[in-house]
Amino acid sequence: HFLSTATDGTFSTKVELDGRYYKSLTDKQTVVTRGLFQYATGNLLDARFGGSKLMRGFSGNRYIGQQALTLQNEYRYQINKHFGAVGFLSAGQIDTQDDLLINYGVGLRVGLPPDQTQPIRVDFGFDTQGNSTFMLQFNQAI
Repeated sequence: HFLSTATDGTFSTKVELDGRYYKSLTDKQTVVTRGLFQYATGNLLDARFGGSKLMRGFSGNRYIGQQALTLQNEYRYQINKHFGAVGFLSAGQIDTQDDLLINYGVGLRVGLPPDQTQPIRVDFGFDTQGNSTFMLQFNQAI
């Protein structure tokens, strides 16, 4: 992705390289890997770690910088038609932090009957500094 904005004389640019790999182990088990590189200039389109999509063991937008690199792995298990479970592990580097940031967690996916069109996602995430997060989302993929 390449994004750019110009507002009130300021100019920001963000370049993202996002690669994803899905591997089905069985009809109920999948492993997902995502690698993401972000580079931003200006102050409107910063790279952000934390929250429901990127490095979700950290609270929303906990780390903000101009350059970021992350690798996320997720194991998904479909328990039955309505319930699924996940385990995740992420590691990343952002230019505002000297240390490698590592987080992990578990989650539950629930598809509301009768047709599973209203999925619910519950995640419990943890980081290596002893902090934890809880996220509840609606209309997310199971």
